[in-house]
Formats: sequence, structure tokens, C-alpha cells
Amino acid sequence: MSSIGRYCVCVGLLLLCVGCKIPTTKNPLVEPSEAKPFSGLYGAFRGTDRTDDDLQYVHMGPAGNGFPAGFLQIISVSHSNDSKSSDSKSSESKSSLVFERYVGFVYPMGRYAVLHIPLPKTKKEANKPAFWDREWDQEQVGGYMIMRLLVSPDSIEMCSLNEEFVMEQILAKKLAGRVDQGAGERKRATTVKIQTVTITADADALRQFFTKHMDDKLFDDPQWKLTRLH
Repeated sequence: MSSIGRYCVCVGLLLLCVGCKIPTTKNPLVEPSEAKPFSGLYGAFRGTDRTDDDLQYVHMGPAGNGFPAGFLQIISVSHSNDSKSSDSKSSESKSSLVFERYVGFVYPMGRYAVLHIPLPKTKKEANKPAFWDREWDQEQVGGYMIMRLLVSPDSIEMCSLNEEFVMEQILAKKLAGRVDQGAGERKRATTVKIQTVTITADADALRQFFTKHMDDKLFDDPQWKLTRLH
């Protein structure tokens, strides 16, 4: 799976706000109701990342009725081709089609746009297929996934938050947040500790921190690129 497709699978896990290494924020940079439409993201794109050859398309446009005016919907369709079947005697490739839909909003910061993807509070909510189809309900939001976007007429480069840098800043008390160690998740014969990094700074402090570190280590190098088709 490529590009935002892989990211959205991470989001599928992070909708629980646990179990993945991409940090989340408790508060957004701007209140969802105050977010402005960002038409630079509207359109159809083909997604690629550094390593995968999977075919994947992303469509973005206004979220429509039931959501604040600044919200957009993100629809990802991935055509994944595994190199070989798990059966060593077979040389046939396995293919899969993955459809995902998300909603979000953008906060412009200088030459970048910061994408927020709201996350539900609980695993039970995250597992409901209709979560993204319901009307906006702020009370059901448990946090936000954040991505930095560099938008040009022909493409969008996407970066996720740098877990190591965010964790260092939290532990050094330069950024309000918490680093939690979970009880552990069983994977085959071993138990893997789950670590979650959550930024709890309020919107003002968050904007100041992002402004200071936007071009520093706050975000990883661009992992994904969307090339505009329409």
C-alpha cells in the first residue's frame, strides 16, 4: 500500500489513539468550526511514496452537509499487488483493493498547510464504518492526526510528525504532552510494548511551537507525494 493509503491504515489504528508511533495532538491548531476551506487540496491525485509501486488514487473535496464549512473529505482507493503468495509453491501475485474515507481540515502556516484528521475517542467508535459519514460531533473527538503539506499546482508533498523529536520536547518539558507505555500487545511468541505520544498543549502554545519548528525537526522528511491528475 502506498502514499496516503499506508498513512490511512495507520490512522485506522490511531483512531484508537494507541498502537502506532505517529504522535497525536489533543487540541487542533484552529477550532474546527473556524477552519477555512482550502481549495488547493481539491482534486484527484495519484499517490506514491519512497518504496512502494502499488497503484493508488486519492480524491479530495468539500465534506458537504453535516460538517463545518472548512472540512474536506479524503477518499483513498489503493490497488495493492503483493510480490508473491505466502505459499512458497505458488508464483502468483496477490492483489487487493482498499477503499477508505476520512474527513479533515487545514490550517495554513506560511508556505505549508497543516492537515488535521479528527480521531474518535474509543476503539468502539473507530470500528464503526459509519463514523466518517455522520454529522460532525465535537464531543466524539479524542484527538487529531497532523500532517504537514507542501502544496503546489501539480503536487502535494506530505510529512508526518517526527515521533522522536516530539517525545524529546515533551520529556524536556518544552512542549506539553505525555508519553505513555501501554501494557503490551501479544505478537506471536513475544509481547510488544505499545508507546503513545500525545501533545496536550493548547492551541496558542501549539501554534507558537509549530511556527518555531515547522522547518526544523518537528516533521519527518516528505514520505508521500500526491501528483495531481485533475
